[in-house]
Amino acid sequence: MLSEAVEHALLADQPNLAAQLVEGSAEELPLAEQNISMLLRWKMYLPDHVLASTPRLIILYCWALGLACQLDAADQLLAQLSKFLPAPTVTEQQGLLAQWQALQGLLARGRGDAMRARQYCNDALVDLPSERHGQRQICLSILGNLAILRGDILQARQLTRDNVELAQRVGCRL
Repeated sequence: MLSEAVEHALLADQPNLAAQLVEGSAEELPLAEQNISMLLRWKMYLPDHVLASTPRLIILYCWALGLACQLDAADQLLAQLSKFLPAPTVTEQQGLLAQWQALQGLLARGRGDAMRARQYCNDALVDLPSERHGQRQICLSILGNLAILRGDILQARQLTRDNVELAQRVGCRL
């Protein structure tokens, strides 16, 4: 009941609690198509310092903004990720950079820069942690779309198969 909990926290004028609830949710829940508008609505009530208080919140809200084609706003928020670098461990550093690459791929695709989108998404897929399967699926989808645009139907089919297999493996209905 994430939606209700966040709404109650916002009504109680507790944006930090609302942010903690969003941050603690499963990745696929806030990134589901029907929830993007909800995330963006909540964003209006969260102070900027709260939105940029953790890498996870930055990344979640950047995905929501990017998927809603609010590319400039996503860029501005994504710039806040740099204050968390370098990360405490090599693994965390690699994961943050891979998520940054995936987001850059989405934003480049939104701006029509197919070459940069392809490079960022391919690079992200190498290092994205396995638990970031929602982000992996978006990268695979972007790469599949770009393959179709290039006329490479065989590559598009393979990427789509990989995406469906990943979704089935992790039980993601999206």
